[in-house]
Amino acid sequence: MSKLSKRLFAAVSDKGRERKANRLDGLLLTDTDIDDLMKKQYDEDGAYVPMHASNFPSMSRKDVMMNLRIPPLGIHPPPFGDEQIQEIESKTSIKRENIEWVRQHWLDDKIAPDEKDMKVIVDDILEMQFAKVSYATINLWLDYISGADIMGNKHGIYNKSWMRID
Repeated sequence: MSKLSKRLFAAVSDKGRERKANRLDGLLLTDTDIDDLMKKQYDEDGAYVPMHASNFPSMSRKDVMMNLRIPPLGIHPPPFGDEQIQEIESKTSIKRENIEWVRQHWLDDKIAPDEKDMKVIVDDILEMQFAKVSYATINLWLDYISGADIMGNKHGIYNKSWMRID
């Protein structure tokens, strides 16, 4: 368990909820962009030709194994720590305070699941992916913010199989 996971949430302020305005501008496709891409998927006869699988985002086995946990076999992911936080901070507008706020928010039982601000979490993931944060770091981030590093946590996002989670 990392030093970060053992911290109490008392020091996390609401400032961690704040994000840079318009941080995803220019990263997501517009409806026009999507239409143009879809037109490329049709041949001259108008029949749909799906993209080849090699064009889809993919993770290496090492990236996927980052948050695999099979306790009976002693398989646990490495701790999420300063190295991953530095990568996220250097490539995105997400700061340590934001990461801690997301973790506290996700694990807070006083907030009903349908009242949690999932858009902030999804936007963080999108920003990390578009900023080319490594998939291994994103997987460890998911592991950390969901509390999967806390043994028996019911809120954790666990990778308990050998399959990819992209």
